[in-house]
Amino acid sequence: MTLYSEMNNKIVDLLRMGDTPVELYAAQRIEELELKNKELIDRILEIIDKYATYIFGNGLSEENQIALWDDMRDKVLALKGEQE
Repeated sequence: MTLYSEMNNKIVDLLRMGDTPVELYAAQRIEELELKNKELIDRILEIIDKYATYIFGNGLSEENQIALWDDMRDKVLALKGEQE
């Protein structure tokens, strides 16, 4: 099953309409997990940017290193896009 941030937001809104502790707890937990996921994706992007030459500097040509870096960064940004 594919999960989407937009759906999580709608579920949180529905849960917050309830007044039971379970509904409020679930809404808060979803929000916390969404935030943590965003923070982790941002951290991955920072690491890629900072250590790209160390990660990919294993005898690859500069052109291949850049292509590999761009591909990895695009994949992480795609994840980030799913979260927004």
